[in-house]
Amino acid sequence: MKFNRIAAIAGISSLGLAAAPSPETAGRAVISQPIGKLVAQLGDDSFQAREKASGDLWRMGDAALPELRKAAAGEDPERAVRARELIGKIELFITPDTDPAIIALVGKYQTASEGEKTDLLDMMFQKRAWRQLLKLYAAETNAEVRANYETKACLVAVAAAREKLMADQPDEAREFLELAPATPSGLLALAEFHRSQGTLEVELERSKQLPAGTGDAWRTALYRASGNLEAARDSAQAAGEDRISAAMSVLLGDPLPWLRLPGPAGREGEIRRNYTALAIRRWQGEAIPDADFEPLRKAMTAKNKNKRRSAIDAMLLLGRRAEAEPELARFPLAAFSYFDTIDETSQALATLGLDPERPDFEGWVEKRFAQMAGDGAEPPDLDTESGGDRNELITMAGFLETRGLHGENASAFTEPLLKLAEDDSPAFLDVLGLLFGATPKLGSAPELAMEVGIAWAGDEDSRWDDLVHSASRGQEPWEEMWEWMGKLDAKATRPERLEAFLTVTGNLHGRKDLRKRWIDLAWAELKNAPAAGREDWLRKIFLISVGVPDAENQLRRLAEAGPEASKGTFREELSAAGRWDEVAEISLKTAEQNEKFAREPDLANRAYASAALRRAGRPDEADAQDEMIDKFSLGHGWLLIVAGYTLGGDFEKAAQALEKWAREADPDSLEADRFPAFGNPLISLLGMDDLGEMLLERGEWKRAAAIFEVLCQASAGTGAFLDTPVAALRARLQAEVARGLAILPDDRERALEILVACPRDYPGDGSLADFFYPPLRKAGLIELHDQCFAESWQRMSALIARYPESANTNNTVAWVAARACRELDAAEKFSENALRLAPDLGIYLDTLAEIHFARGDREGALKWSGRAVNFMPDAVELRQQYERFRSDPLPKP
Repeated sequence: MKFNRIAAIAGISSLGLAAAPSPETAGRAVISQPIGKLVAQLGDDSFQAREKASGDLWRMGDAALPELRKAAAGEDPERAVRARELIGKIELFITPDTDPAIIALVGKYQTASEGEKTDLLDMMFQKRAWRQLLKLYAAETNAEVRANYETKACLVAVAAAREKLMADQPDEAREFLELAPATPSGLLALAEFHRSQGTLEVELERSKQLPAGTGDAWRTALYRASGNLEAARDSAQAAGEDRISAAMSVLLGDPLPWLRLPGPAGREGEIRRNYTALAIRRWQGEAIPDADFEPLRKAMTAKNKNKRRSAIDAMLLLGRRAEAEPELARFPLAAFSYFDTIDETSQALATLGLDPERPDFEGWVEKRFAQMAGDGAEPPDLDTESGGDRNELITMAGFLETRGLHGENASAFTEPLLKLAEDDSPAFLDVLGLLFGATPKLGSAPELAMEVGIAWAGDEDSRWDDLVHSASRGQEPWEEMWEWMGKLDAKATRPERLEAFLTVTGNLHGRKDLRKRWIDLAWAELKNAPAAGREDWLRKIFLISVGVPDAENQLRRLAEAGPEASKGTFREELSAAGRWDEVAEISLKTAEQNEKFAREPDLANRAYASAALRRAGRPDEADAQDEMIDKFSLGHGWLLIVAGYTLGGDFEKAAQALEKWAREADPDSLEADRFPAFGNPLISLLGMDDLGEMLLERGEWKRAAAIFEVLCQASAGTGAFLDTPVAALRARLQAEVARGLAILPDDRERALEILVACPRDYPGDGSLADFFYPPLRKAGLIELHDQCFAESWQRMSALIARYPESANTNNTVAWVAARACRELDAAEKFSENALRLAPDLGIYLDTLAEIHFARGDREGALKWSGRAVNFMPDAVELRQQYERFRSDPLPKP
């Protein structure tokens, strides 16, 4: 279950609506005079009597409305005018104590033009004039104004209801929700209110008494809130809510209703329509004639670049790799990255014009440096798809360094780079900055940059200033750290210091002892620091250790800062150390602060607190937080709740919240947490992708297959994979594995045909390790598993022989074997080699933990997984791994 993407983008801190305190008063005034007598006085001859009666009736509020309505329809003009004015104020919940600014906004709205009304509603939103806003919206007759503000009105109703629930006023919360637009989102919020209040079944029975056709939308919301997907699907269909019905079908394991929904019209949707028609036939098991792919073939050669790329992605998503890859080669860097990522390095090199068997790196580099000099300055915008000499040079240097070909890198690049420095030092420093990693998309080669930079700088102070500026990527704190390191060890030469600088900032690996030496120097210096300067020294220790996020070291810094230090910024480190009581305290304090400011429940931090409390052995307190989340969510904000549970390590609760989000996400609008819902490719690649992976791990093949099929369609023709076309292969691999396993009981022959093709058609052995081997073992397909692994192992062995000093290659081979539970002795050697080349890298430590787990060594798995979490405390997937090693059954070979 991988929720890492959601947690990474959640930004859990202040999650409420930032607006002023609510203008509503606590109650209505009590007037002793009879209402009828006061209403009669509205037409009194005395102005003072009329004014006093108006004021008293205004303060009485709702209780005066029946008599006022009679007077408004009466024959006395003075009495009728005053009665209508009072009715308007009372119905809008405007009291004598209401902020005059809100009264003014309401007055302006009633005479405003269509174009002004939305702005006025926004101003009321900022004033938290919830009831006035919703009343005016409910009474609005202009269709354009209603359409423009529909989504916001739903959010206002939810925010207002939450505020009332926090004040323990459920009846008033329900009133606000009943004022929300009767859209799927608005109805779902009201349905969730009834579910959390225990009245859902009563409402469901009432809805069944409504005339045929009139209660379907309300029943749909109630069924979704209850989790009854089948009933929600059927009810939504009856209500004409085709997208909701189709979404429920997807969650039940049938993607076809969703795939058949109308897509973008015109040329914009042409590729997606072509893709979808073919994808439906694939899903149904139909043999598709080769000629039917011709429209997409033509699109891959279109003049429009975006159309070509979208068509290439569509073909990859359809499994037509052999046809898509040659067209992808028109985008050299994108193609190079694609082939490199799936470990087909020969094709990667060929894409950039090198002979894969005997690559002449020196000649290739020399030629491009010459072309770059002839072209003059390149534009500042880096095109990471199509290349350009400079970009291709940076990419190649990064490739050689990542693959451990340091000698080839130095031989090819050193002389041309030093010549460039002589001819054009600004251009040289620009390239050097890129090699240090200024543009991560192009890759980096910090080892090469360091060696060349040292040779160029020599003993010239000004050059060293430029070199350090380049190595620190212009970040002032790192430049400050460079100066400070010179004081920590005055005997260190500048080349020695640069190597240490790049190591402690996390740019260079393979120097574990060097990093430790400089951090020890910093701690030793702290002991001699004067009391007045300790805070500055601790800040510098933070800088010197931030490149490798070592939780143990950061917590040492927290301890040195003393009891007054804020723990809020150390939450991930504290949880990595298992200090769950403190994590819970921080999360609760953060939630309370945010709620005090925003007057809105901070559900994400409440979820974080719940997870921490449960891990701290305080289940009753955790349950109390869960009850708050259940009560206040009202069908909105579930992705942030997922993130909170995930960051706190409660993956079971995160999974439940993710399922809830999936069935309650509105296909046509935005959630309150401002994440696009079901039909948007971006959220599909976040929440729905995580849900699909979770279901795949659980063995719910049919549901997983449907979700991945929808994810593929959501990305086809949208440009979602423009920078990473390999993601299209991964998406299709996930869909095929799930689909094959889903049909295995009923159509074994076709299922095996699908599964056998997966390693052949969707290479990239890391992906096979993640999504292929474990499910095959789970399904009992051991013979197929071992056959595919043997082929993969042969391919990977050839790769490791070619790049024996590549940390990433060693780790990938070890990871594949560990996930397949095969060749574990060899895997351990590869894993240890990866850690020799890149010590203390969390993802590599996790691989060694996986190997121990595959052997049945739970203790060893937890040991190495704990180290992985220590060095990457904010990596949610590593937390999930630790929990898996701690509580899951040991794998069966």
